[in-house]
Amino acid sequence: MSVFALILLLGSAITAYLGDFVYSQNRRAKLNQVFAIFCVTTSLGGFGQFLYVQASGLNIAYPAIRITGFIWIISAALAFHFSLIFTEKTAILKYRGFVGAYYTLVMTFFLAAVLNPLFIDNQSWGYPYLAETIVERGLIIAWAAIFAILPFVLVLQYALKATGRKKVEAFFVSAGFAVHAVTGVSAAFFSQVKLLIPESPGFGLMVLAVIVGYTIWKYELFVVSAVTTADSIIATMTDLLTVFDENEKIVQVNKMTLECLGYQEAELIGQPASKLWVDTATGKNLMAKLMGRRTVQNSDIEYRTKSGKVVPVLFSASIVSDKRGDIAAIVGIAKDISEWQQAEKAIKHMAYHDLLTGLPNRRLMEERVVQAFAYAKRNQTMLAFFFIDLDKMKFVNDGLGHHVGDHLLKAVTVRLKSCLRSSDIVARVGGDEFNIVLSDFSDERHVFVVARKICDELAQPFVLDGHELSTGASLGISVFPRDGESLKTLSAKADIAMYSVKHDGGNGFLFWSEELAESYAKSTNFRLTS
Repeated sequence: MSVFALILLLGSAITAYLGDFVYSQNRRAKLNQVFAIFCVTTSLGGFGQFLYVQASGLNIAYPAIRITGFIWIISAALAFHFSLIFTEKTAILKYRGFVGAYYTLVMTFFLAAVLNPLFIDNQSWGYPYLAETIVERGLIIAWAAIFAILPFVLVLQYALKATGRKKVEAFFVSAGFAVHAVTGVSAAFFSQVKLLIPESPGFGLMVLAVIVGYTIWKYELFVVSAVTTADSIIATMTDLLTVFDENEKIVQVNKMTLECLGYQEAELIGQPASKLWVDTATGKNLMAKLMGRRTVQNSDIEYRTKSGKVVPVLFSASIVSDKRGDIAAIVGIAKDISEWQQAEKAIKHMAYHDLLTGLPNRRLMEERVVQAFAYAKRNQTMLAFFFIDLDKMKFVNDGLGHHVGDHLLKAVTVRLKSCLRSSDIVARVGGDEFNIVLSDFSDERHVFVVARKICDELAQPFVLDGHELSTGASLGISVFPRDGESLKTLSAKADIAMYSVKHDGGNGFLFWSEELAESYAKSTNFRLTS
């Protein structure tokens, strides 16, 4: 076995090993997948060249070198594909037209190698690929420009613009592409002058594979990602896991992230982190904090789904460093708190509202009245407090059942709202008791009109569950600032006025007055003090 043949055999084995090594580090990364396929084809090409060199006759040499030529074409095409991904020019690969045109060109070279006659020299160290026509020569020159020179230019340009650790890595890779470019161009040139040289493109591709593989091993390039953790644990996580690289681009997501946001994995991988955030400014601040090597814990932010729906989450994240202390990845975990927020809103609603009618309860009414008082004092307007008690409610509950009584309370709520403005306050504060607060008026006649309207509405029959119910309401009214300047005082005076109406037969309204206070004091032997 010649030294040349031994080098080919060892080079093929090393190239195949490198492809398997890189693929095992991250099976999902496109870059690793393309590099692995490139290594496999290059290894096969090297082994085919080995068979040619060791061939005992043309019956073995001819098919071996023919197949090897095909494989070199595919390997060179994959090297260019790799360079596009490595230099982050993946946007062009998303256009099906470009990918189709590119691999159509690859197949053109492939068919040219199949259809053109092949001259085999009997020297043991190589064979000449002789261009017989202008078209064939043009194809060889195009091959050198596209598959050898252009990838080197892309990688070198990327290396010159890169900073920090990435610059060193990129220059290592560009050295491999430089060897590939030199061997590719020299093969194209020497084939035109019919100079017999060893199969340099094959060696160039294997050298490229070795240099890139060494860079990956030395600098842990394309290796540190969420895939290096236990995939089974990630797959079963109930939280949303997203891994970002040092450029804040998404490199991995788990199944829950895809299900919650409605994306396919390919739609998120390689996208900037801002694709997830509703508020991009908040998202940028979080990522800046992480890049400053600070941890983010339970930050309340919002994700946006593919359909535009907002998903509230608690976001926590931290950095993953490599052996040199550089940022290798950012691992973020988000907990979907949509159901928790809905439950919180429901609990808050229950705490501040009547469950039967949906009206504010006493607690919420008191909070809103504080604001109404402040507005009235600031703008020197009036405020009226209604204390309403439904008439005949006991007869409805006792005679027809509480379920009919509940329906009546709901119907009363609808009619009360129809008599008020949106700025007015209506609350249910007891079994059949309601409070109303009218604000932002300066003429007491407005209160009279509303009170009369409420009495007329509630006096109209209700048809509920096949029953026609006639009820009414007794209304007591006090006015700020004339009758008092606190909710407690206005409520007490309106309550006394309401009981006076009830005592006189109900279904009416009465304003608080000093005469009413004297009458109430005589009948109850109780005098209200402000």
